[in-house]
Amino acid sequence: MLNDSQPKILLTDATLDEQIEYEGHIINLADKSELEHLPTENLPSVVTADDLMYIIYTSGTTGNPKGVIVSYEGVMNRINWMIKEFDINSEDKVLFKTLYTFDVSVWEIFGFAMVGAQLVLLPSGEEGNPDKLATMIQEHEITMVHFVPSMLGVFIDYIKSTNRMDDIASIKLYSIKW
Repeated sequence: MLNDSQPKILLTDATLDEQIEYEGHIINLADKSELEHLPTENLPSVVTADDLMYIIYTSGTTGNPKGVIVSYEGVMNRINWMIKEFDINSEDKVLFKTLYTFDVSVWEIFGFAMVGAQLVLLPSGEEGNPDKLATMIQEHEITMVHFVPSMLGVFIDYIKSTNRMDDIASIKLYSIKW
């Protein structure tokens, strides 16, 4: 994937540094001496709507990963639509629960910051645990959780079977019909 996407710089840490086979420029974030010489001022913004924002890789039907190119315009359209459609604002608390390797996570990663909402991180490995999700929603008074339909079904079944409706009362409820 690195050879396919050809990033100009690869950021890594000590745990992955020796496992990566890449010929380009690698910056080990755990090595402070490597960071000290880098500029500290912000770079000028040279992004246009058509520019590539990220590449997400699918497993593909052949077993070889395939990169899907996603533009800034596509991401911003989706995020702005969600903010408007669901009236998301600085009072909201968004639960970041989706693995970053799924496209759905893009909203959770970037959307909250556009309105100054608070982001609450679900502990790694708990993505499919409806009990942990309900507990996090209750403890942090989460107002926004983004579910794919299959996980929403699992979560609702769990909430109904354990009578935890009061624990998720902070969530704004929306349903979308396609």
